[in-house]
Amino acid sequence: MAFSILVYKNFYQFQVLMRTLYVRSNFHCIHVDLKSPNYFHSYARKLSQCLSNVYVIESIRVAWGSFRILRTERLCQSVLLKKSTKWHYHMTIAVSFLFPIHFIFDTFYLILNRVANCRFKQILIEYRS
Repeated sequence: MAFSILVYKNFYQFQVLMRTLYVRSNFHCIHVDLKSPNYFHSYARKLSQCLSNVYVIESIRVAWGSFRILRTERLCQSVLLKKSTKWHYHMTIAVSFLFPIHFIFDTFYLILNRVANCRFKQILIEYRS
């Protein structure tokens, strides 16, 4: 699974999201908005330096609701495809609001439910119960 994560505010939510989503077999591309504080950029860079499957793309000033959001998503997808083609599913997450983490696990469950003989399926079924 591959993730494009677009960040510009809610630093704590970004940290929780990364701790929740991170799995060594997944690939993560992070875009930090140019308007974000410096500690967002440094945290994302440190993650990419420490973890081999986390990539940070160039910062672009994103006007939410404009074409630039699509541009950042496409940049992330391009980076993820260059780094690996082992992933079969892609999800874009904008960390601009506080959303329930359960949504992510429900989405994983739906995706993995369609994949036969998936070893993580039992883990997600146990989590949901």
